[in-house]
Amino acid sequence: MPMIARRSFLIGTALAPLVPALARAQGARPASPAWPTRPVTLIIPFPAGGAMDVLGRNVAHELGDKLGQPLVVDNRVGAAGNIGAMAAAKAAPDGYTILMAGAASLALNKFMFGNMPYDPDRELTPIVIVSRLPHIFVVNPKVEAKTLKELVAYAKAHPGKLNAGVPGTGTTAHITLEAFMAETGAKMTVVTYRAEPQMLTDLLGGQLDFACTLTTSPGPHVQDGRLRALAVTSAQRTRQLPEVPTVEQSGFPGFEATAWFALAAPAGTPADIIDKLNAGANAFIRSEQGQQELDKLDSLPAGGTPAQAKAFIAAEARKWGPIIKAANIRM
Repeated sequence: MPMIARRSFLIGTALAPLVPALARAQGARPASPAWPTRPVTLIIPFPAGGAMDVLGRNVAHELGDKLGQPLVVDNRVGAAGNIGAMAAAKAAPDGYTILMAGAASLALNKFMFGNMPYDPDRELTPIVIVSRLPHIFVVNPKVEAKTLKELVAYAKAHPGKLNAGVPGTGTTAHITLEAFMAETGAKMTVVTYRAEPQMLTDLLGGQLDFACTLTTSPGPHVQDGRLRALAVTSAQRTRQLPEVPTVEQSGFPGFEATAWFALAAPAGTPADIIDKLNAGANAFIRSEQGQQELDKLDSLPAGGTPAQAKAFIAAEARKWGPIIKAANIRM
C-alpha cells in the first residue's frame, strides 16, 4: 500500500469511533425516510395520572395515529423530573425516544440541583411547547382579604402571619409564590408539602391560609364556595374559572407565571424527525380534540416551531433563575 494511502487509512481507522460523537455534537443529522418503522418511546418524568401524564398520553395517541407507529409511554419518576429527562438526554438520537417534560426538567432544575445528571441545554433539543398551565392564588374563606391587593396589604402589615402552601419544594408554584412575594413585598410563611392532596386538605380545614397551585386542583372547591380564588397567574383568564381575575388585572402589572409542558428529543436527532413531531404536535394542539383535552386541564394551548420552543425555554431560565437563587431554593 502506498505510504500516503496507508497513512490516510490509519487516520480514518483511528477516527472511526469518534464519528457518532462528532455527528451528535454537530447537531441534527439526515433521517431515514422510513422513520418510524417501530414504536417510539415517550418518556414522562412524573407519575401516571398527573396533568403531565394525562396530556402526554393524549399527545402520544395523536402522534401515533399520524406517524403510523404507536408511542409507548414510559413513566420514569424521580428527582423532580431529572431521572426521566436524563434517560431521554442519554438515549440514541434516532427518533425512537422523545420526552414530555416541564419547566423543571428543561429550564429550572439546573438552578436548584448542585449536580445535574444531564445538561438540558446541550443534550436535549426542544420540539414544541405544548401548553401553559396557570397557577391560582387561593385562600380559605376565614381569611378576611377579598382581593389580592387586600391580601398583599395584610401580609405586609403582618409579616409571616399568613401560612402559604405550595405543592413541593422547587415546583413552579413554589417559585411563582416566591417571585410574587419578592415583587410585592408581601411576607408569608411558606409551607412546602410533599403532596398536593394534603395541602388542599389543610387549606380546606383552615390549618393553611393561602395556597399557590395549578388551577385544576382547587378549582372545584372554588366553584362550590369552599375556597376563595383571588387571582390566576396567567396573562389571560382561564376557561374553567372565567370569573377569577389575573394577577395583572388585580393591580400588579406585568406579573405572569405559568407551568408548561414541552416535547424534546436527544440532541442530534435528525431535523426532519423533529419537524415531523413538531407538525404532529401542532396539529393536536389546534384540533378540536386537542382543545377539549387542554380545557380539561384548564391549560392554555401553545404550539409553534422548534426554534420558538428553544427561545421560550431560554427566556424562562433567564426569568426564573435569579428568583430561585434569591430565594435560595435548593433540591
